[in-house]
Amino acid sequence: MDIILTFIPALKTETKFETLDAPPLALYVLASVLKKSGHKITVIDPCEYLIYDGKPNLDKMCLELLIKKTELKADLIAFSCNTFNWGITKDVINNIRKVDKKILVALGGLHPSIFDKHVLEITEANFVIRGEGEKSFPNLLEALEKGYDLNTVSGITYRENGEIIRTTDNVALDTAFLETVPLPEYSLIPKINPYTSYPIESSRGCAFSCAFCSIPHRHNWRAYSADNVVKRVEYLYDTIGESCKKHLMLFVDDCFTINTKRAIDIFRKLYQKYRYELRYFIEVRISDIVKQNLFSHIPVDLIESMQIGVECGYDEGLKKIHKEITVAQLKEAMNLVKINGYASKCFLSFIIGFPWETEKEIDQTLETVKYIASVYHVTCNINWLIFLPSDLWKIKSEYNIDVDETIFDNAIWLNDRDIFEKVHPLMDRETVQRIEKKIYTMSEHGLPVLFNSAPELRPH
Repeated sequence: MDIILTFIPALKTETKFETLDAPPLALYVLASVLKKSGHKITVIDPCEYLIYDGKPNLDKMCLELLIKKTELKADLIAFSCNTFNWGITKDVINNIRKVDKKILVALGGLHPSIFDKHVLEITEANFVIRGEGEKSFPNLLEALEKGYDLNTVSGITYRENGEIIRTTDNVALDTAFLETVPLPEYSLIPKINPYTSYPIESSRGCAFSCAFCSIPHRHNWRAYSADNVVKRVEYLYDTIGESCKKHLMLFVDDCFTINTKRAIDIFRKLYQKYRYELRYFIEVRISDIVKQNLFSHIPVDLIESMQIGVECGYDEGLKKIHKEITVAQLKEAMNLVKINGYASKCFLSFIIGFPWETEKEIDQTLETVKYIASVYHVTCNINWLIFLPSDLWKIKSEYNIDVDETIFDNAIWLNDRDIFEKVHPLMDRETVQRIEKKIYTMSEHGLPVLFNSAPELRPH
């Protein structure tokens, strides 16, 4: 079959796209998988839509690009979606149907996997591929080609005769299978692009289950061997060439360092092969730093940048979000970061505005941020809670949060002040202003603190 794969960038405003730091890995993994199955693949990368940045009616401009590049002469177009780009993707799908009633439309990614019935109800898309697509997507295409009963394809939701049908869930792909999946088709990434990093997957899933997080496959971490990871880096380097040296090698893993021995082995092998030619980004957990003294075993110049998710700055909040760390461990970890020369390379992420938080709890997080930034000179990034599908979403009624999945149908829901108020029920306008003033004061005093402010709130 002739397949179009695309990911439309999310909107920051009605006329402004979000710019990604790296191409979405899923597009290029699926391109490789489907090519191996004999299908003809066209990828429209998110950066290609940026030519319309600043123009009105971006949903119509996105369709114009799809028509210009493909004339929609394909059997199926598949959209990769998350909760941030779903709104504009929905609008583009509905515009496609005004132009072409016959082309099949499939949706994949986190958002349609969670809200599969809803996304089919409000669009004329034909299929949702739920969860990991390396098996179910080729199986769906084979069923379409050969006329098999779609109900035999696990892991999909589809529309038939006006009815929405959900087949059985897929079992998570195991490591043995994942290591046999064809390597991503990096050669299809546009040669001219705004990216600062290239994505590499060394493991999938997460060993934890934070309450605010929307990633799938919790308590189900599957790690590739160190040799397999090095092979992936080699393949990326061989495919992309010298530009690899100018970009970060972005490990997209949620738990890269949880197996410290494996992480050290990966970097030992990469150092033996490339020395300091390539630069790497990783995510690190506080507990891995404290329990395993990770950084005493990795040359500091191998790591260009790393992110450490802390989120709450007080122990009660850390327990509520199931972070499985304490403030004391955070401070111990920062001592090790500083001793081993990593302070300038890492940034910590903090979240304020959890549903139970008043100004008092938020002040505790801000005091921790102030301490870390001033004592260790580590950059701290603060964000208001983005109320994504998560464990918190499941218990939202307990906090008098009255929203449903329709809020995400708004292409710029993140900037909607009414939505912000609904998902932060304890935060009135004056409280938000006081909290934000405290954060800006830290920055004005020279502390390395970054902050994304709330949307402008409606006066009460």
